[in-house]
Amino acid sequence: MKKTKGKKALDIILTVLTGLIFLFVGYEIVIKFTGNSIYLFGYRIDAVESNSMSGVNQDPAVVSFLEGHNDQFSKGDLIYSVKIESNTPVNVYDTVLFINPASKLLTTHRVVAKKVEKGITKYQIRADMANHESPDGWFTKDQLIAKKVGSTPWLGNIVRFLRSIYGMIMLIGLAVILILYTYFSNQDKNKKKALENASSQELEQPTNQSEAVENSPAENQAKKENK
Repeated sequence: MKKTKGKKALDIILTVLTGLIFLFVGYEIVIKFTGNSIYLFGYRIDAVESNSMSGVNQDPAVVSFLEGHNDQFSKGDLIYSVKIESNTPVNVYDTVLFINPASKLLTTHRVVAKKVEKGITKYQIRADMANHESPDGWFTKDQLIAKKVGSTPWLGNIVRFLRSIYGMIMLIGLAVILILYTYFSNQDKNKKKALENASSQELEQPTNQSEAVENSPAENQAKKENK
């Protein structure tokens, strides 16, 4: 019984793991071909690709501005963010995701200033490692993608590897192995059940025949006496 329960638990774990692999691969395919990230339960997850926010530039103006704000993160960390909607508050010191016009890449830097021009709010963004004269520029809210709400050290390295061609090959290969294992495991299980049923039928048949042989003379004698 314990072995059966353990096997069922293993089958469930393998099925869930296979599903998660395909979910991750599908998620990455959507991002690759649409350029849009998927928000799960209102959050998106990104791996940090540079050290532009890993510390504080020693420019006195930057040091003074960032005093008391120690929420920096490094390359290989994992960051969590929420989508910026029209009603999402964005303030100075918030860290936001946007497409950097210089690199054309998704970038996560800090809002360092805020102003209103002709009724439109604009945000100046800069990396913590940049000096105060090197901001990324001014952006409107509709140019901001998401706002960082947390981070986890190092875990982004795993995501970066899994998103690489080698990581994708490994994941797909693992999924195929799990599917084949589950398939052949079920085949063996069905064969064992068939053999058990066949053995049970074979054991029942001689018993019935023996009872028939033993009971038959007595039944015949009884019938004769009754006659």
